[in-house]
Amino acid sequence: MRVFFIACVAIFCIQLNAFSQLVIGDKIYQEQISKDFDARCKQLPARLGPIQKKLQNDKSEKAYALKYLYAYMPLSDIGDYSDAFFEGQVNASFNALSQMPWSKQLSPELLRHYVLPIRVNTENLDTARPYCFSQLKDRVKGMSMTDAALEVNHWCHEKVVYKSTDGRTSSPLATIRTAYGRCGEESTLLVAALRAVGIPARQVYTPRWAHSDDNHAWVEMWVDGAWHYTGACEPEAVLDKGWFTGPAKRAMMMHTKVFGRYEGKDEVLESGFGHSRINILSNYAETHVVSIQVVDGMGAPVANAQVDFGLYNYAEFYPLATRITNANGLCSLKTGKGDLMIWVSSNQGWAQVKLDTRQSNELKVTVSQKTHQGLESFEMVPPAELPVSDKGTKEENQRNQVRLSAEDSIRSVYVDAFPTQQLVSNLANQLKVNADSLWRIISRAAGNSDVLFAVLEKHKLHGAIALRLFFSLSEKDLRDANFAVLDEAVQAASQNPQCNGFLIDYVFNPRISLEQLKPFRGLLAKSISKGLQDSCRKNPAYVFQRFRHYAQFDSTQNYYGVLLSPAAVAALKACDLKSFQVFGVALLRTMQIPARIETARLMPQAWVGDKWVDLQPDVSGKESKIKLIVDLAGSDSMYTPAYGIHFSLARLEKGRFKTLDYEGDPVFSKFPASLELPQGTYRLLSSIRSSNGTVKGSLDYFDLNEQVARLKKEVRLFQLTETSKILGKVKVDQLPASVSKQMAAQGLILIWIDPVKEPSRHVLAEMQDLRRRFEDWGAKVLIQFDDKASKSKMDIRKYPDLPANCVYQVDEQLELQKQVLEALGKTASEAYPLMVFMNEQGELSAYSSGYAIGNVERISKTALNELYCKKPVLKP
Repeated sequence: MRVFFIACVAIFCIQLNAFSQLVIGDKIYQEQISKDFDARCKQLPARLGPIQKKLQNDKSEKAYALKYLYAYMPLSDIGDYSDAFFEGQVNASFNALSQMPWSKQLSPELLRHYVLPIRVNTENLDTARPYCFSQLKDRVKGMSMTDAALEVNHWCHEKVVYKSTDGRTSSPLATIRTAYGRCGEESTLLVAALRAVGIPARQVYTPRWAHSDDNHAWVEMWVDGAWHYTGACEPEAVLDKGWFTGPAKRAMMMHTKVFGRYEGKDEVLESGFGHSRINILSNYAETHVVSIQVVDGMGAPVANAQVDFGLYNYAEFYPLATRITNANGLCSLKTGKGDLMIWVSSNQGWAQVKLDTRQSNELKVTVSQKTHQGLESFEMVPPAELPVSDKGTKEENQRNQVRLSAEDSIRSVYVDAFPTQQLVSNLANQLKVNADSLWRIISRAAGNSDVLFAVLEKHKLHGAIALRLFFSLSEKDLRDANFAVLDEAVQAASQNPQCNGFLIDYVFNPRISLEQLKPFRGLLAKSISKGLQDSCRKNPAYVFQRFRHYAQFDSTQNYYGVLLSPAAVAALKACDLKSFQVFGVALLRTMQIPARIETARLMPQAWVGDKWVDLQPDVSGKESKIKLIVDLAGSDSMYTPAYGIHFSLARLEKGRFKTLDYEGDPVFSKFPASLELPQGTYRLLSSIRSSNGTVKGSLDYFDLNEQVARLKKEVRLFQLTETSKILGKVKVDQLPASVSKQMAAQGLILIWIDPVKEPSRHVLAEMQDLRRRFEDWGAKVLIQFDDKASKSKMDIRKYPDLPANCVYQVDEQLELQKQVLEALGKTASEAYPLMVFMNEQGELSAYSSGYAIGNVERISKTALNELYCKKPVLKP
């Protein structure tokens, strides 16, 4: 028995040895970690002093792992999470690596950067690591590293399916509790789950596609000696396969974040305190290095110029990377083969020039003090579409489809256990609140409904206030807000005899921006004297003057951009500027002064008299506002332009144009729209994207100043020249009877989908947004399924706003699809969703394969053009 025990200990030590090299394998790296940890403790002695003392003489692997995390974690994590939390995470990592056989394959670099780190993106941190390990350790037992990685993704698919949500990233456990998430949340969950079983993983992000107005995130894992990719919560039969493989070949940038000091070989796009962002585009697409030289009017090199490599997307030129020129005025970037808009700013002036990377990989840019004024046209062409080879055998893919169906059923059982409408109605009667209103809240809260019920139960006498507070929260807040946060907010609101909807929204609402929701009113009240309250009621901006010393760190200390909660700011007495603004608003709300962060300019404001007033914590003085009227250039367009898709406004700030965030703002729900903006230089961008991804647009530069009391600008509406191009023709008399009987003079829209795959769900979501347009068109939209089994997976309840003129059919033996693809000269392996418009004569147009945002809009425009006898309807 003694020999057996010694042997077991030896095996455990061998397995642990790989992890013991995490920070101490390289003595130089060990010394650097200790140095950086001590420097961090010196900056935050009150918070980190105790843990520094505890680890001072501890030379164990776990001690160095903790030092590593504290040395490089963003300020938000230090402020919002306890020492016990991080110790638990490190213990979970050591436990997993001691049991997983592949730990001995992992280098110190892989462990440091891609296993030990807890944070993936901007999510709230939670205890997903020990939970995932407990669920997965037996499932992956005895598997190869590759098979284990595939199995972890299948487990994630059992828990979560894709659904579009807002931009805040849920924690892994909150995503599991809800059973759905967007790609950023699905990939955060998968990375957390893979790291939980000791498999190095990282989130891959294309910040913007080149060919469509969208972005995407997925996961790479290091298995069996190399990095491989997969769609998160969308397991395929094999690795290096996903619906996004084709789009990725057309990308201009892919990046991933690396925790700690990075010393690898990939191009570093951004490097700062404790982190790097590296360029991994060459893993997916054809790349080359483009070089920019900046010169002045005399041809002399301009050093230290800021160069933005801008990719058109969402009606703006999104900077894929920013470079600073060297003494010779040079900088470079590895990117794809499509158009970029190069923006340069320096003390010598600024300039904007398009670079066609297919024609040249070098560009000389001359900067000038002369500012742009008036109208300029542009065209941006993405990289060409490239073929994609299918991976996995037919048998492997079929087995995988069977698994996916079984996993959908497992998830459905969990979701079906959420409170029913009848149960909610019964509880509403007991709590004396409106049943329909409560159901609207609980149906959105999903797996977090127990928390809301508990709050309502505690505040029975103020159920109407609690319910109104719930309505002030986003769907994502409803599904992950904890009891303490909601309890504090309802308690405060119920004690105010003048409480109304406005006060609930801007005083008692616990959500201010994208910070972690934590109780703050009781804590902040301790810092509020009567003198401070009197001063802030006279001048709300005083709150920022009084606590200005709290904002002692810049964003380099909070590099993930995760906002500190107001409670964390109060505890650390240190934060970045954005967290300081949230803290100031929280203080005002604690004093029951209505306050908010205005969304377009992200400006803190307070309600003074009868209007919102900018507080400007980082700007002295006041800016006068100029009225800007935005109208359409003509009134006969077939579409109403959408902000962030067809047009945008940007303001020149600190040398670059910053797009104002009016997406979803009701100000642009109709035209003309009226805005009040501070003085400055602005740019109105108008554009339209064609089906091949090419964008045509215009840039209108103008100034708002005191000499202009009121200015009018117009959004231009562009014509899509390929709208009516005939791509092929089917014989109408040979169409299946189920299709022929649906034919109308306006034609038909045909869409083939796989209802369990993310691309098809994207299309269904976009169709809901355009419901009125499809219904105004009037003819039928035929949603086609491969077979009855596929059709049965379409849960129409999840898409309540699909157009009423949709018809759901099984394409028997894919007869219709074969006719259409043959007429188009396409193959049967085209990616879903497939979409095509067919007129009454069987002529086909507006064909697309795979998902790209805007495809649904384009096919609806084609159908409307047919309705109006193919007359040009979009103004040039």
